[in-house]
Amino acid sequence: MVHFYTGPSLGVRAVAEQLQRLSAVPEPSFGGLLFELRQRRCLSQRELARLAHIPPSWLSEIENTRRAPPPLAKVRAIGLALQLPLNEQFRLIECAQAERAGLGIRVKTGTPRHVADLIRLIARLADELSPAQVSEIHRNLEEATMK
Repeated sequence: MVHFYTGPSLGVRAVAEQLQRLSAVPEPSFGGLLFELRQRRCLSQRELARLAHIPPSWLSEIENTRRAPPPLAKVRAIGLALQLPLNEQFRLIECAQAERAGLGIRVKTGTPRHVADLIRLIARLADELSPAQVSEIHRNLEEATMK
């Protein structure tokens, strides 16, 4: 059972942080995880891109979250290029799949990135949130916008 904070009113940022903790996503973003793994292997973006057979600009856009995680075949190629052990390859794949799952939610153009991410996170967690949790999030968001 997931426990949800029911104390004093939370701001929008606190609600987002709370939802992130509930999320099954292993890392905040696929790009962030990829950056971390690449740094641990002491590879430049150009070197990793060459090894994974992808354009360096594409890799930069992924790491900087300006591009969605690539399809599974490319994620595997990146994992192999990084010479990741199986558990880290699975972690990279799971992160990519979880992030891509939230991309199907259409958010109005011009919506700030942090708000769009919150909307997608709520959508991804929809099956895990109880009606009471949704009511609490709703209340907190309304209170935060009235300040």
